[in-house]
Amino acid sequence: MSKGYKDRTAEDLEDANIIFGKYNSLLDSDIEVSWYQFEQEIRAKFNIGYQTMRNIVLEFYRDNQWTELCIKYTQASKRVRGSMYWMEKQWNI
Repeated sequence: MSKGYKDRTAEDLEDANIIFGKYNSLLDSDIEVSWYQFEQEIRAKFNIGYQTMRNIVLEFYRDNQWTELCIKYTQASKRVRGSMYWMEKQWNI
């Protein structure tokens, strides 16, 4: 993913799914999710910036994968929430 989200490999997608799955399981537990840690783990793993991180979240959401996690992350992040206003309006998040 370091080349840009569109250039992701099957291995990158698998790695992203592992991280998303890890944090998704926290939603079902009593452990509070650190959205900062979630974002930093994704960004560090793939050496990406904010825009690509946002695109990954949007792509998973559009593909109906990790939707609850995507929604909660979007709602929790002021920076993401502000830039994803159109997502909130389009999908009534």
